[in-house]
Amino acid sequence: GRTNPAYIQHRLEGQRCRLAAEAAGWTAWQSERSLRIQAAKEGGWKKIPDALATNPQGERVAVEVERFCKTPKRYSEIIVAYLIDIKSSRYHHVDFVSPPGVGLLLQRAMERILVVKVNGESVQINNSHRARFRYYSFDNWPAGVNHG
Repeated sequence: GRTNPAYIQHRLEGQRCRLAAEAAGWTAWQSERSLRIQAAKEGGWKKIPDALATNPQGERVAVEVERFCKTPKRYSEIIVAYLIDIKSSRYHHVDFVSPPGVGLLLQRAMERILVVKVNGESVQINNSHRARFRYYSFDNWPAGVNHG
């Protein structure tokens, strides 16, 4: 079979993120593949991130390589899944890492979501929910690193 070129680009960008994170002192990087295996054993995961790692502050961070913006409906689902996994202490927050320009579009799309459905009930998204999501360009992630 053929390999989708978009998949290859996504994987390469994920590897660049890993190299940048490790250079910045991040540890315990787990790829999506290893997380899928872990999730299958444990059960209960709502969203498998592209990677999971520990930042220098000791926080577990889900890393999402987001090359393109998705639909508002899909982001509503993503917000719910991530917040459930955060509440169950799988990780502290989510870093969305995107090509230059895409991160701002992604952030705006996510901020326009005011209400989500959780188990059939409407839940208003507030600032404490939004604080769990951070948006970066490939050029400035992880924060505090000179990409020179």
